[in-house]
Amino acid sequence: MLLHCKWISINLLITTTMKNEKQQIYGIYLLVGVLIGLMTGMGIHSNQWNDGFISVIVLSSTTALGEFFLQFCFQPGNIFGWYRDWLDKYFYDNPKNPFSFMYKPLGACAYCQNTWLGIAAWTMGHIYFGMSWWLLLPVLFLSHLFLTVLDYTFWQ
Repeated sequence: MLLHCKWISINLLITTTMKNEKQQIYGIYLLVGVLIGLMTGMGIHSNQWNDGFISVIVLSSTTALGEFFLQFCFQPGNIFGWYRDWLDKYFYDNPKNPFSFMYKPLGACAYCQNTWLGIAAWTMGHIYFGMSWWLLLPVLFLSHLFLTVLDYTFWQ
């Protein structure tokens, strides 16, 4: 019953966020691809599916929640609202700045910054806990999926 409820909520997310039928089919393909990639990464990582699965879920959700918190803090009027203004002033289409291409990864795009947060979190997990290289992509995919769910649930 719990699996059925989860599938209904995922299906509801796909059908409400994507307008036409072609986008819904692509969303389902993307979701199936992420799940297959996650299971492949778990299988290559070790024979103990439980350890790898739990570490990927914890790291992905921590990264997504951290990025969600940072994007909240970057809103005008919050504690790091000045950072977003600084970023817009010095990085957005500034011809004098040779690093203007870093505008999105530095905080203008939640998904771009989430990738770098995920890589940093995975690197720390690799150094301190010995996480496998094969778990990097499942961590990033699930982190993006969790961030998308948070974004559509709370910001829109």
